[in-house]
Amino acid sequence: MRAPFGIALFTSLLLPLGLAGQDLPGQEMPAPMEFMGEEVDRVAAVVGDSVVLYSQVLDLLQQERSVLQQQGRDLPSDPDELRAVEREILESLVDQQLLLQAALSDTTVILAEDQVDRRFQQRWQSLVAQFQGEDNLRAAIEERGESYSGFRANERDRIRQATLIEQFIEARRREAGQMAVDESEVEAFWDEERTMLQQRPASISFRHAIVQPRPSESSMEEAIAEIERIRGMLEEGESFAELARRFSEDPGSREQGGELGWFRQGSDLDQDFEDAAFSIREGQIIGPVESSFGAHLIRVDRVRGPERLIRHILIGAELDVDGARQRAAEIRDAVEAGTSMREFSREHSIDRFPDSLDVPVDQLDELPPQYANTLRDAQPGTVAGPIELPLDEAGVRVMIAVIEVVAIREAGEFVLDDLRDQIREHLRGVKFQERLMNRLRARTYVDIRI
Repeated sequence: MRAPFGIALFTSLLLPLGLAGQDLPGQEMPAPMEFMGEEVDRVAAVVGDSVVLYSQVLDLLQQERSVLQQQGRDLPSDPDELRAVEREILESLVDQQLLLQAALSDTTVILAEDQVDRRFQQRWQSLVAQFQGEDNLRAAIEERGESYSGFRANERDRIRQATLIEQFIEARRREAGQMAVDESEVEAFWDEERTMLQQRPASISFRHAIVQPRPSESSMEEAIAEIERIRGMLEEGESFAELARRFSEDPGSREQGGELGWFRQGSDLDQDFEDAAFSIREGQIIGPVESSFGAHLIRVDRVRGPERLIRHILIGAELDVDGARQRAAEIRDAVEAGTSMREFSREHSIDRFPDSLDVPVDQLDELPPQYANTLRDAQPGTVAGPIELPLDEAGVRVMIAVIEVVAIREAGEFVLDDLRDQIREHLRGVKFQERLMNRLRARTYVDIRI
């Protein structure tokens, strides 16, 4: 059974062909043509008006070999088994091309170039670190017969395509809704795959509530008054961008005249700010708008499908951190007295943070140190807090958490209940993938030639 989108497919899209997974420069690695001893520059498949080359298949086969060797394994030596692996890779490349063509023709999918830029910069920094410096990376690229600038351009194009496909899939997934998965399917998958599982690691489960300090009432009143004064200057004809450079207290956008960039609803914006920004049309201004940062004057410069180019002026307001600490202490006392943490988790939730986690003990250090230090010696039933999590280097902006330890489990064999939810989500992804790809293949010419 193939893995759903976001695992195998996006991995192959985002990894740079010919470099991902290989050793550092200076260590010998066979070139793709040596791998099978065949001519690589031939058409492996025709997909609509595009082709998949056999060299692409061999590049990914080489990456798979490198990954397996790092795990102390290798590709099968039997020619028929190796051909089966090769064919599976080709089918994934065909699926990738089908998705790309569908995404390019879908007028509802609008690519955010600033998102592509961010992903490319992150990926490039990762490559530079992997090769221990820009010079080593350049040497590795040129050693394989590619130009440095050409590789950068190709890498950015791969990330652009991956981002476009991701947005297309997410749009189709929202349309499809929740795919039905029977309990019998979950149990059948478990019975088939359970022998492949390693031992379940020791883990700790906890719930938490996160209190975000809000601006004090007096400080917010002062910020609102200043925004109203600036709005008056704007109405007298002064430039929004120039006023942002003079008065805005947002260091990240002030020098750009208050420009924040392109956003969709559901992006990582303060909810009150987002609601206001998406309530106005192109060219309109709204404010004062209150947020956890202070008071804002917001302008929508452009609208492009579901995206908006947003500009703002921020006047910061002093946060009532003492009030947040007091609220966190009240939550701690209530949970210790028997109130369910779930009540407070719903009240004090943040979209990007789940309200409960099950973390392997050997991965505690991947949590914020304040969490890791609290959980390392905790016992089931422990309620800890207030725990302060700094959001900036100066520690001015913080989140304040209360943690309840639900369970601590020793290492042992997995049981179905450990993985039931994950299996169900996996099967939903597989079903969605199969349905989408069947529809795309039904309407697109595909000719497999190897």
